[in-house]
Amino acid sequence: GPESVHEAASQVLALTPYFGFLVVFQCVYSQMGTSFVLQGCQMDLRFVEGSQLSAAQLNLFDCCVIMILIPLFDSKVFPWIEASGYKLTLLRKIGWGYVFAFMAMAVAALVEVVRKRSELLDAFSNCDPGLRMSALSIWWQVPQYMLVGIAEILIQVTGLDLFYSQAPNTMRSVCQSLNLITMTLGTMVSAGIQSIFASWFTNDLNQGLLEGIFGLYGVLVLLNLGWFIK
Repeated sequence: GPESVHEAASQVLALTPYFGFLVVFQCVYSQMGTSFVLQGCQMDLRFVEGSQLSAAQLNLFDCCVIMILIPLFDSKVFPWIEASGYKLTLLRKIGWGYVFAFMAMAVAALVEVVRKRSELLDAFSNCDPGLRMSALSIWWQVPQYMLVGIAEILIQVTGLDLFYSQAPNTMRSVCQSLNLITMTLGTMVSAGIQSIFASWFTNDLNQGLLEGIFGLYGVLVLLNLGWFIK
């Protein structure tokens, strides 16, 4: 009846703050298809004689982390943490996910600082024939992709569990739809931030301030985590 529909809608409304938390993570997640790739384009892409890697190929490490660590976390890591006396609730998992998201941004910023300080190679990137690559290998990007993957497990996967378990039966599909909308909102917010700070995104990143963008996202993650804890 109308009362049950109203009650179900109220329960979904109570979950909306948690959807808001996910938007900031989606900003971090979207960096794998934007800033991380731009950064990788100006790192040492040389692979075997005469060939170069594609900077976007390192997204594979995010996928591998998810496939390998989800079963490992569920079967080994989470039970071990619980056995040590720390109650690992769904909300605590999400909170720790933001810690890893912050670490990803911090590592990405550090890699960018080191990359800019590295000497330039007498070789040009396959992303842009006018861009010289730095001597820092693209493999140094692997940790930031892996950290985003771990954050994705703790935030995105746990978020699906949270919204499914807490939502009324009649509203579960609505909650999952709202969860997907956060991905779009995160991408839009990220695009807005990058438009505002467009001067930091120069064609040649050696003249830009990409580490500042990563630092900005890191601050957003910390603010979000503080809000989440409250």
